[in-house]
This record gives sequence, C-alpha cells and structure tokens, in this order.
Amino acid sequence: MNPGSRTPVAVLVACCVVFGVLILLLVKQNRELKADISLLQSRLNDATINKGEKTGYGPSLQVGESVSGLQLVRPDRSATPLAFPHDGPTMLFMLGRHCGYCEQAVPIYDDILREHVAGIAPTKLRVVGVIADAPPPDDRSEKGNAAWADAFTKAGKFIPPFAVPDGAKTWLLKVNSTPAAVLLDGQGKVLGMWRGEVTKERADEMRAALVEALAVK
Repeated sequence: MNPGSRTPVAVLVACCVVFGVLILLLVKQNRELKADISLLQSRLNDATINKGEKTGYGPSLQVGESVSGLQLVRPDRSATPLAFPHDGPTMLFMLGRHCGYCEQAVPIYDDILREHVAGIAPTKLRVVGVIADAPPPDDRSEKGNAAWADAFTKAGKFIPPFAVPDGAKTWLLKVNSTPAAVLLDGQGKVLGMWRGEVTKERADEMRAALVEALAVK
C-alpha cells in the first residue's frame, strides 16, 4: 500500500474520535442544562408560593387543605386506590422522568424515610411516589413499553412508584413542581409541602413534621 494513501484514513479516524468526544460532551452539557432549568423552575415556584401568589396553573396546594383520594397505577399496570381515611399519615412524592434535580433529591428523601420504613418495628406511614410524567399505561407499543419501564426507575429505594393517568385533573396539579413532597394526615389534610431544592433546612423540617405526624394516635 502506498504510504500516502494512509493519510486520508488516519484523518478520518481522527475526525471520528473528535466527533465522538464532542457528542459525549454535548450529552453531558444537555443533562446539566436540564438539571439547571429544573432547579431554577423549582426555585421560581417556591418564590411564588412564599409570596402567596397564584401560579400559572392555578392556586397552589395549601397546608390545612383536604384532598381526595387518587387512582394509582402500579409498574405492572394494575390499579390500586390511594384512599382516605387511612390509619396513619401519607408521604407523597412528586417525581419526573426528565427532572434532573429529582436525581439529587431522591437520595435525600430516602434518607428521611429510612428510619421509618426500613426498621423492624411496624409503621403506619404510607409512602407513595408519583411519576408525574409517566406515559399512558395503555400504550403497549415497543416504544411505550420502554418509556413505561424507564419511568419507574426514577423513584428511590423506599419510595414505591406509581403513575396517575388523570393526574392533571386532580389536586396533584396544584403541587405543580418536581421534585416535591406532600405530607398528609389520615384524613387527607395537608400537613406540609416541600417543593424544589431539598436543602438541609427543608430536610430537617420534613423529618420533624414526619415524626410529629406519626406520633398522633
């Protein structure tokens, strides 16, 4: 082979390597951008709530407000109700498939739940993870099945994941944020809601509220 003919091949290989590296960098930057956008949106939502204003989706859920039950769909596509009254509090988490900041919040949620659901002693705490952007459960296409399976990988170790197909028609719309945590008493009354970034202060507030709710006889 003429040594000169190797030059175009070497150039082509080098270009492919550079192109591959650029793709990896763009994918990484895209993920980081999604996480930043999610965080900014969460902080904007929090600021709106703290001012007592209405969001673009209507009034936000308020502490002291009572909510109704929900129809949940398990990962195996079977339905189960989230009903009230219930013998104990409910901690509901709102998560998203494309919520970059949820990936940082879920381990903190797990840590908060660990002592209450991973111990030997029985607990009255009911934990529900709602995947807000889960695809329709009746989509049995190859793409639909893949998206459905992927949706339920976003919850934590101690957060059973569910979908709510008609969530936009329920009080979940008033949560209007991912990630978010809503603590409800046995009658469905909102005891607390924490949206967006899970700071140490918020995590401590959640722990204290959860202990207080579980202490109620």
